[in-house]
Amino acid sequence: MQSFPVSALLSLARTALLRAKKLVACNRRSRFDEYLRSLENYSEPTAEFVAVYRKQKLLRRAMFEASAQCYQLHLASLLWDEFDAGRLRTALRHILAGPALDPKSDDKPRDTLLELVAAAVLYDIGFDVGLTDGHEDVVLRQESLGRGAAECKRPRAAKNLRANCNRLARQLRERRAVGSKYGMAVIGLDRLSGLFGDAHEAETTEDATQAMEEITRTVAAQLNKCAVRSGLDREASVAVLVLSGCVLVRQPLHLWTFVHVQPFPLVEPAQMPPPLDALLLKQAHRLEGRWAAADAQADKRRGPAIQ
Repeated sequence: MQSFPVSALLSLARTALLRAKKLVACNRRSRFDEYLRSLENYSEPTAEFVAVYRKQKLLRRAMFEASAQCYQLHLASLLWDEFDAGRLRTALRHILAGPALDPKSDDKPRDTLLELVAAAVLYDIGFDVGLTDGHEDVVLRQESLGRGAAECKRPRAAKNLRANCNRLARQLRERRAVGSKYGMAVIGLDRLSGLFGDAHEAETTEDATQAMEEITRTVAAQLNKCAVRSGLDREASVAVLVLSGCVLVRQPLHLWTFVHVQPFPLVEPAQMPPPLDALLLKQAHRLEGRWAAADAQADKRRGPAIQ
């Protein structure tokens, strides 16, 4: 679990956005400019803000969306130097576009951002990663495992997990037919119905961490069942859950933003390819130095407790 108060995330997200705009030679305002303005307005929340936040679902949704997307943009930016420049520019043009709030239909900007986040997460685990032109979401390479494919989905609700598993299984079968030796399924949870609209509060950051970890455990259990029924477990030995957003923490008072990444097996231990099992156990943490640099950059200010 990586986390910052909103006041610290602001500097990281601004840096990522400026870099993205420079890479695509774009000076127009984007949805991320709106996110940064919202986060800046509430970077040091007051008791009055808390009262409004608890009453207005739209405000809670806007803050959750702004936090989730800004944190994902920052996480994805840690790996931009590793990508083909042309493919990265194409992805960033998609990411910067679109409305500030997640629409009901599938959304190319947010889907593309999850693909770059997935690449960063899988690189951190120990894979070499790359972007492709309209094929797998992320191409994987690893010395012992060879070439693989990662496919990403952002289900709207728990009831949609089965349909998303069906699509993931089909896509990974198609990748295997043209040379992929293994598959990975990456599920973004920030879109789950009810999650972004709930008034998520916690007494402390430790309580907030436990609450978000419980959400991922619940979804992982549901996903395991869906994987068996859909045949996804025959195409991917491992799934990775990515949850990002914000929680109102009361002691000390601040909006706590986070990204929680949870890899877990879809198969029994005896069915796990030994090189993949070893990779997951070892967790190379190849982004550790870049995370440390981000920690040093972030200004971790905290506000006063609610009276």
